[in-house]
Amino acid sequence: WRRIVENYKYLYWIKMNIDNLNLALLKLENALMTYKKDLNYAGKIRVVFLGSQSILFFHDNIVSNAVIASYEIDIILNIEPFNKKILTSLSNNINFAYGYQSDFHEKEFFFIDDMTNEENQYSYIEKFPMNWERRAITVLNKNDLEFLCLDKHDVCVLKLIANREKDIDYVCALIQGSLINKKKLLKSLNDISKNFNKEKLQSIKNKIKYFYSLPQINILNKKN
Repeated sequence: WRRIVENYKYLYWIKMNIDNLNLALLKLENALMTYKKDLNYAGKIRVVFLGSQSILFFHDNIVSNAVIASYEIDIILNIEPFNKKILTSLSNNINFAYGYQSDFHEKEFFFIDDMTNEENQYSYIEKFPMNWERRAITVLNKNDLEFLCLDKHDVCVLKLIANREKDIDYVCALIQGSLINKKKLLKSLNDISKNFNKEKLQSIKNKIKYFYSLPQINILNKKN
C-alpha cells in the first residue's frame, strides 16, 4: 500500500490512504487504554484528527498529491475531567511511541503528531471555528475513548488561515475537485473570523473566490 510520490514537490512524502488512518486509530486506541491504566486515570479521553489527512475519513479514494501526500497525521487530545499533568503525560507518551523518528515512523514512513502541547494555532480547541463539534464526525466511541474528525470545511479554514503553500494547494485541490461546499466553507470562516482583522478576512475570501473560478478537476479514483 505504500507508494512514494513521484512529484518532486512531495519527494519525501508518501501517498497517505485510509489504511494509514485506520492503523493510527488502532495504535492510538490500544496505547491510550494502556496509558489510562498506567496513570490510574478514569476519565474520558477525546482525540481529534485535525490535519490534512482527516479528509480521508470523508473521501477515501482521493488521488491528488496536493491532498494526500504527507508524512504525518495530526491530532490533539482533550480529557474530562481536565488534569494538565495527565494530559501532558498522555501527549508525550504518544509522541514518543508514534511521533517523529520513532520506531513506528521508521517502519511505516509516517508518524502521528500529537500537537496538544505545542504553541501554535492548531493546538487549542478554542481556536477552532465555533460549533465545530456539531460538524465533526465520530470515528470511534467506546471505553471512554472518543475519536473525532474535524469537518473538512473547518480543516480548510484552518489551512487558509495558516496560509502556507502546501495548505493553499490543499484547499485549492479540494475545491477544484468539487469536494468542498462554498456555503459551508464561508460559514465556517465566519465562525472563526472574529479573531482576524478585516484585511486578512477579505484576503481569505478572495482566495476562496478565485479557487471557485478555476476549472473543475477529478481528484477521485473511481471505485469498482
